[in-house]
Amino acid sequence: MQLFNLPDDLVPAGEASAENVYIFPYESPDNSSRSRITLHYNLFSFLLAGGKSVYYAEQHAQIDNNQFLMLSSGNCLMSEKTAPENSIYKSVLVFFDNTVLTGFFLKYPHVLTDKINSTVSEEPFFVFETDDFLRNFISSLSLMLAKGKPVSREMRLLKFEELMLYLVEHYPQEILNLRTSLLENQEDFLIRRSV
Repeated sequence: MQLFNLPDDLVPAGEASAENVYIFPYESPDNSSRSRITLHYNLFSFLLAGGKSVYYAEQHAQIDNNQFLMLSSGNCLMSEKTAPENSIYKSVLVFFDNTVLTGFFLKYPHVLTDKINSTVSEEPFFVFETDDFLRNFISSLSLMLAKGKPVSREMRLLKFEELMLYLVEHYPQEILNLRTSLLENQEDFLIRRSV
């Protein structure tokens, strides 16, 4: 079983490793691989070809290229399977830290106010369905990455905000759960720091 620290293991040598949002293409020709992952950032994983399974302590999910995942930072197990038609696993990964997520909610404080449901649960990951808008969004990420040039910080932040605003419109409960989980983690951190 391989061990990965993400996004650190994907950042090219010499590049700054203190960014708030990273966007990477990821491919693997391995027929099936199982890895132990330590996520130092939260992650959107957009599957283009193949299959993915994710395992947290008591929950797991299996997705195909009609779905994508949002994973909270922490430890998990992942397995990836290549697509039978082209024998390669492909995805686009968008890593984001809690600072940029907090910044999003501060910049757009009104986006969840009319969508709030009293039921909030803390989940380590969310599975979303890929629709036409999201396929075009993923395609735009792939086109930006295909140039082989670094994507500017401003463009990465803009694409993150575009995705989050869309998800707030279509998956408000999941984004509310994400925000609640973030606030609870920050409060725990502040309490531990003050002791």
